[in-house]
Parts: sequence; C-alpha cells; structure tokens
Amino acid sequence: MSALALPQRSQRSALLPTRSLDFASQPTIRTPRQTLRKLKPEDQYRIAAAMQDIRVVRMLTSVPVPYASDDALDWIRLWEAGEINGWAYAITFDGGALEGCITIEWRDAGDRTGWHLGYWLSPSHWGDGYMTEAVSALVERFIGRMMGETLYAGAIADNPASLKVQDKLGFQVTGTSDVYSHSRGTMVPVIDTEVTFGSFMPA
Repeated sequence: MSALALPQRSQRSALLPTRSLDFASQPTIRTPRQTLRKLKPEDQYRIAAAMQDIRVVRMLTSVPVPYASDDALDWIRLWEAGEINGWAYAITFDGGALEGCITIEWRDAGDRTGWHLGYWLSPSHWGDGYMTEAVSALVERFIGRMMGETLYAGAIADNPASLKVQDKLGFQVTGTSDVYSHSRGTMVPVIDTEVTFGSFMPA
C-alpha cells in the first residue's frame, strides 16, 4: 500500500493542475486478471471493512481512525462531485466486488505538489502480483494521457512490499519524509518516490 494514499477526507486543491483528470469520464482499465472500474457508492461497505484491518490501515497514513462506511461514502461523493482532481478506481477481478482501491489525485504538497498515486489491496490477495499489475496499468494510462508529468508516490519505510511494487515499475527514490500516521498515533518515516515517462517500466 502506498503510504500517502486513501481513503481520506480530501478537499479540492488550491493550486489547480494545467491539465486535469476527470473522475466522471475516467476510462475502465482491464488487465489480464483485473478490471479497474470507477468507484461507486455501494463500495463504501467494502472500503470501510478493509479499514478495520490493521494490516491495511497501518500502512495508510492519512486514514482517519475510526473509519466507518459513512466516511467512505463521503469520500466517494467528493470524487463524484468533482471536488478531487484525478481518477479513483476499484480494483476488481470481474468488474464486480471491490478488492482494493487505486487513485491518482492532485495534491498541494510543497515541492511535491502535483499528481500523487495511492493504493491498497485486500490482504487475501497479497503476494500474487495483483498490485504490481494494477499500478502498472494505471500508470501506463496516466503517462499516455499526461505525457511530461511527474507522478509522485511513496511508502512507509516498514512497507517493503509497496516499495518493491514501485521499484519494479521504475519509481525512483527521491528522499524521505516524516508523516503523521493516524492509525499508529505517531510520526513515521516515508520513502518518497516518483516516476516519469523516461523512468517508467511497465510490468
């Protein structure tokens, strides 16, 4: 899971990108084993259930604790209302039930202001390459649409699986940041990464 990911209570960025990604018209993305589809309100229950799993939530720094289905629905509604600039996908295996989330959104983040990648996957599917497959497909679509843009990501330092996903796809480590983790109740070190058209290596 990307440490600076989701689902969180987001607000529209004050610094708007020169080119936007539109949730309302985002494309469905299909891989050999997955379908990445647009989030929908009924996903709130599976998102909220996943946020009760400490294995997931401890790797997502910005998730409020506790996190209920109403919080997930509020987050989805922000996407639907265009209050978040970007794309938000449910990771599925047949276009049906949500098994994880993956997003790209614009964030005001100092010298890392720009497009940020975030993701998580249900632990029952860890270790089978599904996250690498999903991230590769989304990043490839992003780069094709937003040529020349940098995509930022990262992971908490004790999350080697997420860092391995990023490394496989050509994300470069650019430094470290100390970020407050709501689930852990303390500051945690985050490894900052980024990828561009020139460094991306699709899986």
